[in-house]
Amino acid sequence: MTRFLLGLLLAFSLTALGQNDDDYIFHQVEAGETKYGISREYGISIEQLEKFNPEIKSGLKEGLTLLIPKKASEVKSTVPSKGGNTEPEFVYHEVKAGETLYSLTRTYGVSELEIKQHNPELANGLKVGMTLKIPVKEQKAQPTEVAQLDTVNYTYHKVEKDETAYSLSRAHDISLDSLYLLNPRAEDGLRIGQVIKFPKKGEKKYYSIAGAKRPKEGLATDESEIPAQNQALQNDTDTSSTYMLYQVKTGDSFFSLKQKFNVTREELIALNPELAKGLELEKYIIVPRKVEQPETSFLDKIFNKVDPEPHKEEVPDAKVDRKNELNNPYDQKNTPEPKIDIEDTLNIDITRNYLVGLMLPFFVTDTDSLDPESVDKRSKVALEFYNGFLMAADSLSKAGMNLTLNVFDTKNSLFLLKEKIGDIRRTDFDLIVGPLYKDNVEFVADELRSRKVPVVSPLSKTVEVKGRPNLIQCIPGSTENDAKMAELLNIRFSEARIVFSHTGKPEEVEDVRQIKARLRARENGRFIDNIVLEGSNISRSELRESLSPGKRNVFVITSEDKVFLSDLVNKLRQLRDTSIYILGSSKLNQIATLEPEYLNDLHLTMPNEYFVDYQDPETAKFIKAYREKYHNEPMRYAYQGYDVGMYFLNKLWKTGKYMLHGLNDTEHYTNTGFEIRKTRDGGYRNEFMYVTGIRNMTLIKL
Repeated sequence: MTRFLLGLLLAFSLTALGQNDDDYIFHQVEAGETKYGISREYGISIEQLEKFNPEIKSGLKEGLTLLIPKKASEVKSTVPSKGGNTEPEFVYHEVKAGETLYSLTRTYGVSELEIKQHNPELANGLKVGMTLKIPVKEQKAQPTEVAQLDTVNYTYHKVEKDETAYSLSRAHDISLDSLYLLNPRAEDGLRIGQVIKFPKKGEKKYYSIAGAKRPKEGLATDESEIPAQNQALQNDTDTSSTYMLYQVKTGDSFFSLKQKFNVTREELIALNPELAKGLELEKYIIVPRKVEQPETSFLDKIFNKVDPEPHKEEVPDAKVDRKNELNNPYDQKNTPEPKIDIEDTLNIDITRNYLVGLMLPFFVTDTDSLDPESVDKRSKVALEFYNGFLMAADSLSKAGMNLTLNVFDTKNSLFLLKEKIGDIRRTDFDLIVGPLYKDNVEFVADELRSRKVPVVSPLSKTVEVKGRPNLIQCIPGSTENDAKMAELLNIRFSEARIVFSHTGKPEEVEDVRQIKARLRARENGRFIDNIVLEGSNISRSELRESLSPGKRNVFVITSEDKVFLSDLVNKLRQLRDTSIYILGSSKLNQIATLEPEYLNDLHLTMPNEYFVDYQDPETAKFIKAYREKYHNEPMRYAYQGYDVGMYFLNKLWKTGKYMLHGLNDTEHYTNTGFEIRKTRDGGYRNEFMYVTGIRNMTLIKL
């Protein structure tokens, strides 16, 4: 009787909705599935899912059969097109608060143009609650038989345990973007046994793909407020020429470059003959510097009084040389570095006097001294760093190092550095530390590159070491942070459900992409349970539905938006679920509106560039000495100045001119660690990051 009544109710509900059985499909709930996951799978909202299945409002049960409206599922249309093929598949997406067209293109792997073509109403803008018809690109089956493989143009690799998309892209010498363009499924994560294709070695593959997914152009900001600049300008500080260098990115085409730089395809090829073959990702090209043209009157246009050929100046040889250096730095693949036995001190004179340049923005006048009372307020960071560095120099001097320190006030001025660069080049420096900020330190490294003088960038996260084999970045940037996040997920949370959480900004989305690229291949077909919660106001119900019972649930937060972080953390804590862990930026521990108790309950775990262990005897010794010398407490930049001085001055003393060959160990001092690694295309980056967390209401090193 009960079964008959249930069938009668189901039939009544279908009739009431004016549909028939062909308008629906059925889904049987499996262990571990959630309403959120099912709604994402079929392209409908949780509210729609509950509307057709009222019994799940109180929760899902394994084995339950759900009714899914076929309109919202991925079903092929059978209407033939003019070409004889069928119409594309579609999913129907209900727009939520915080979503953008860009975020939808990342979710569904289609371009904004494709979405707009099927949704004319978008001419009036994207609105919350709007239902969009989104084309689903056909996913081709992974080739498994030799007969299906294109062995002429590609080689194939079967994914093994512990391999990642990032490691494979490095091993096969192609960019991550190119790997994903050739293997779209790889972006969702690798599985063991999956077949990945790569271009054959020796055959360069050129891509000019409009609408492809774009990597972020900036990483992190320095301590100073440096305005965002075009990527070319970040690598090309010479503004005297009407030409500059530009690095080709995914999505660039000759048409987009014409729109961006007002230069035709023919002009670009004339400036860069190699472009006759097409644009190559990540290579540098010469482009005309964009200048604002004066407004042209209607009559001037009619009588052709506008210069039709604005790019007549000859490209300087230095610009061409710089491009070649960036694209083929030292031809490193064909010229291996010499092997130096730095332990053999017979070739190193540890008794010689070393000359070290320290370049900091003190903003002092000629009559000023480095006394704290007479130094400009803008130099607070520089003065703290100098105090710590000087203590390191004093310590090594007492230990026997012969050292002369030449301090230079940069006033944070690139113009001043260009004025003084002749004197700097003529001085026989063994090592330069500084300047502090990106453009300045890159300029100095470029000028001293031919003399092979090591230049240490002590504070900038965004400094570009590519093409600069003498430049060393001390502070790990976004790439190193993403790598550490992935390492934590691989080791500590290998079986956890991963929930990526952010506001949808392109740089946050790119961080998620970089982390996923470094996650190890899994045995199961679903790779790793990962969900993306995107938007400025994530609801508590979405958070609850994203949890997986019986697993640890790790919320990986790539946003640093304080409002978003406060809202997310507060709502997660209200769920009162001990399986929740937060993995995010060290900024989480610096937000005043977040109660330490909340972060403690959510097992906050963070990669961190800095950590002061006050229980460490060497740290306590430094603090005591600093107090005695300066009658003040050491602050963050004093610790960093001391650590940078101790590490690099000691390396210089022990290895002399071979210092760059000796940066292969791991050391840490009062608050900074060093694990310097040479990049394949230029200088050196520090990959050392602490893993910290809040446990028992205390920030500790894990």
